[in-house]
Amino acid sequence: MSTSTHSRLSGRFGAATASVFLVATLAVLSGCGGSDRDDAPAPRPADKSAKGSTASAAASVKANAPGAVRKLKDTSFEHSWDLQLPKRIRNAWISPELPDIIFFQIVDTYEIYAVDAYSGNTRWVTPAFDKPARLLPGASRSTAINRQGESVTDDRIWVIADDTLFSFDAVYGQVVWRWQLPFSPSTSPMAVGADATQRVFIGDWEGRLRVVTNHPDKGFPYVLWQWNLLQPLSAEPVNHEGLVYVGDHSGKVHCFKLDRDLVWSFDTGAAVYGSVLTRGRTLYVGNDNNTLYALNRLSGERIGALYMNGAIKRAPFAFDGEPGRIYVWVEASNEKAAGLYAIKTQSDTVPFTEPTRHPLEVERLGVEWFAPQFDRLVGSTPEHLFVTKGDSTVIHALHRATGKVMWSWDTNELHQAYVDERGRKDPRDAVFVAQYHDRRDQNRSLYTADDTGHIIAFRVFGDKPGDPLTGASAVKRAAAKSAEKPAAAGDAAKPEKAPEN
Repeated sequence: MSTSTHSRLSGRFGAATASVFLVATLAVLSGCGGSDRDDAPAPRPADKSAKGSTASAAASVKANAPGAVRKLKDTSFEHSWDLQLPKRIRNAWISPELPDIIFFQIVDTYEIYAVDAYSGNTRWVTPAFDKPARLLPGASRSTAINRQGESVTDDRIWVIADDTLFSFDAVYGQVVWRWQLPFSPSTSPMAVGADATQRVFIGDWEGRLRVVTNHPDKGFPYVLWQWNLLQPLSAEPVNHEGLVYVGDHSGKVHCFKLDRDLVWSFDTGAAVYGSVLTRGRTLYVGNDNNTLYALNRLSGERIGALYMNGAIKRAPFAFDGEPGRIYVWVEASNEKAAGLYAIKTQSDTVPFTEPTRHPLEVERLGVEWFAPQFDRLVGSTPEHLFVTKGDSTVIHALHRATGKVMWSWDTNELHQAYVDERGRKDPRDAVFVAQYHDRRDQNRSLYTADDTGHIIAFRVFGDKPGDPLTGASAVKRAAAKSAEKPAAAGDAAKPEKAPEN
């Protein structure tokens, strides 16, 4: 260090020291006997409002912290509707084909309630079943021509209970037809078409794919055709543009046309327990050997593969607004490896050196993020996935771009605050949160129920200033009114009578 530099530093240090000494001296002098002066101003009382606002701000910061546990008023959800069913909920589902209806099956009588997903109004109720629907019911929406020659939408739900296949009209809830199946079904039913062209694909435990239809003139159901796969199958068949895809326990994926033409088969090398996912020309399927495959769904050619940290026993899922990403559930004995994986997908071609050969089609796959231990999807918005662990009623908001838990909330909050019709507190325990996947991200709801069959629905009614979905601070609004009596399912309008043809 040069002498001039050292001098400048010494000068600055000396000036600073002198300033500090002067300030300290003045402070001491002013403090001596200052409180005894007659003209000294009286000390101000503590500002309670400022203290309250500080505490409120601190609570707000705490609620907005990444991963923080929030109250309902600090989340993006609002209390949407209530419904009291006569018994506890056994199962609930929303079919992609009928996204505006949520179905609830209750215990004991096993009746199925079709409820408007947005208003909570009961549309219709099925008759009681002798046994529950152990396989998840299917749904279909197709266009049919009525007797007047008009084009109408034909909505159905398909229920298998005690090896009997029921076809219900999804508008009025009436039984269109039923049939005691001559085999033991192993998959959920998947229906395509209407009336004469109707095909219901069902797998059985003997290793056959059965296709059931109803005779349009004579009005009786029968097996139209079957295919012996020689291996059991438990994954629901998937239809895409007239081609049906099904995987079996030997690890093979098969592609059929609607009328018994086998297009191709692909061997994944290990058991396939979950349904396939189709998007565009690509089919995604996972197996029990920790591998995610991407196939050309038209030819069955393998175009990509990704090796995971555990078995893939459920169907991958995707959203319309994310064309370059799919999601995969992974099961593993190591809890740190099990959970939800976001997979980046990109279609590409690799040219050959020979100009006469067509470029090689490939699907590039890679892990974007991983959220450990989560195993249930209970809702979504364009910004978040709402997931749970096991039977927990605590939901976690995963940011879809990073996979980080932005906040958590126990849906039991409002059930515990329940007040009966007489104004008395009647705390209840939430025991059920409905699982569903809405590929369009338009539902944006959570459906919870307690052990009495009381359903409380919550919904995100769009992005608002300060909404956590926009990345800003938590929403501040009044707590939901818990004293309102929930609508009883028995008070809902009775199922409408179907019009005479």
